Amino acid sequence: MAVDDSDGPLGPNPLSDVESLGDLVGGRPEILVLATSVLGYDLVVQFTNRFFAGQLAHVGASGLTIGLFGTLGMFLGMVFPYLSGELPESADERLVLVVVGCLSTLGMVIWLAAPPFEKTDPLGVHLPAWMWLLVGQVFVYTWRLRGAGTAFANVRRRTPHEALVTGLDTGEMLRRGALVVGMVPVVVVFYFLSFHPGFQVLVALGGALGFTALVVQLVIGTGGKPPERIEFRGVERLSADLRSFPRDLEPLLVGDTLARFAVGMIHMFLVLYVMSVKNLDASVLGVHLDSVVVFSLFMAVEATVALVSAPLGEELVREFGARSTLAGSLVVTAAFPGLLFLAGQDVLAVAVLFGVFGLRLVGQPAREVFVEQLSDAGNERAGRSYRTVRNALVVPSSVVGGALYTVSPDLLMLAASVVGLVGAATFLRVEPLPDYLTLYEDDGRR
Repeated sequence: MAVDDSDGPLGPNPLSDVESLGDLVGGRPEILVLATSVLGYDLVVQFTNRFFAGQLAHVGASGLTIGLFGTLGMFLGMVFPYLSGELPESADERLVLVVVGCLSTLGMVIWLAAPPFEKTDPLGVHLPAWMWLLVGQVFVYTWRLRGAGTAFANVRRRTPHEALVTGLDTGEMLRRGALVVGMVPVVVVFYFLSFHPGFQVLVALGGALGFTALVVQLVIGTGGKPPERIEFRGVERLSADLRSFPRDLEPLLVGDTLARFAVGMIHMFLVLYVMSVKNLDASVLGVHLDSVVVFSLFMAVEATVALVSAPLGEELVREFGARSTLAGSLVVTAAFPGLLFLAGQDVLAVAVLFGVFGLRLVGQPAREVFVEQLSDAGNERAGRSYRTVRNALVVPSSVVGGALYTVSPDLLMLAASVVGLVGAATFLRVEPLPDYLTLYEDDGRR
């Protein structure tokens, strides 16, 4: 693992300079334990996010409340990187990592204790269990300050744009591979346990991994440089930057935002739609699988397709061009919720749809670079401001989804498809292309 000796044995994060799987397993044992714990904790956070709506429904939260949780999560995910940038440059990075680890692990403990807290009123004030889950969520999301996602994002920033257009950096591939492997214990847990106990086991596992990472961090004394700083320049500066953004690229902002908004509308509610609305179960070789196991398998299918389709994305870009590949991924994203509604109770058809949904990530790296390169037609500040505004506009998507889910879960799926299709159509209105992308557009090949 290529690490500057001045940054300590691991740099800012044990995953921040992952170049290959060998870098992860070929180092010192304690570093391997730390890196595995960090990555494992990050995966548990992802898994619990996908099942969180089920836990909220279990403790009596309404559809609108569930949507508010999703919106809070997106808000925290957007704000914490800026809060990280507000930390003084002189701050001891080891201390920052320890504090973040403590707070995030404490969030897992609060999640575990939420149902008992509702009955015991530990602070003398009665709060429903979902309120305790909300408090825990804020603590857990401090992970966004220094977690595995931040480390891999820093690796991606160092990857050339051309490489990202046609493929994924090794760190992202490692993360996707770990997601597939991590689905195995998730399926096993929910096969032997019902939803609520199974969810609690996942949270307990996350807490154990977070505690392990924290202890190893203290023992080996890692420090290093913080991740790249992201500074918020104020609403007036954002407005000025966006005004300098070329008007003929405005469809890019609208289209990309609508596509992300559609995903945000349904993301929290997929587990409820499969488990409670469709109530899908299955029998395989005489073994009965209840709805939570079936949903876990759907997630595994989605994650597997997302992993194995990464090389396919490169071929599609070379064969059909970046614009067509990106448009196709947006159409897949938009079509998924509507087709999920039409699939009825056909478990195999729904499994195929989740696999197709995994294909949406084929165009993810190319879309990000497409946005960045198109932003160069304006200026660097306009590009950064574009991302900030896009992420802010997507934040309310989950609460909108919650309001629609309260009216009708099927209405939510159909509305999300409409929003996504409008986004895909708007995206296609963008005319100019970066020079190296046009090489893929002329005849479909280099």
